[in-house]
Amino acid sequence: MDVMDLYTMILQTECIMSIKKLLDYFKIKKIGNIKAETIIRLCQFVIQNNYFSYNGKFFHQVRGGAIGSP
Repeated sequence: MDVMDLYTMILQTECIMSIKKLLDYFKIKKIGNIKAETIIRLCQFVIQNNYFSYNGKFFHQVRGGAIGSP
């Protein structure tokens, strides 16, 4: 079964680029003890590992990221 456009999404690459631009714009090098590069990599991991269940089965969202994701 191929599920497409189940809910609103944002493009993965655009999301990561937006986070990078935001950190660059405000010249944020670290948040607490976490480097900006690590924050970007963690965000990328979360966006690329979005899973959901539908009708008792689990699916990996490979395109985009759900609006409202952490």
